[in-house]
Amino acid sequence: MNTLRNVALRVAVPAIYTALTAGCITYTPGQIGALSSLELCEIRSSQGANLAAETKRALDSELQRRSDDCRNHASVIAQRREEALYRDMYGKHDDP
Repeated sequence: MNTLRNVALRVAVPAIYTALTAGCITYTPGQIGALSSLELCEIRSSQGANLAAETKRALDSELQRRSDDCRNHASVIAQRREEALYRDMYGKHDDP
């Protein structure tokens, strides 16, 4: 009985991990380097739950390399988010 349970766990754990990480968003170092600090922080804020752990580390490392912090961009990100929500709720959906 124990052997069967161990085999089931050895199969189930990697399958669960794969399922959980399959939907993660990743960015290449080139993509990250080409973005502004504001864009990096906006990605971190809006997609944080869906970013792969290595992508989160890469975003944080790039911001650290630039000596920048997302707190410096928080008000702009909040304003952009509010404007996007307003457009989605009340704006013309066919007008970007």
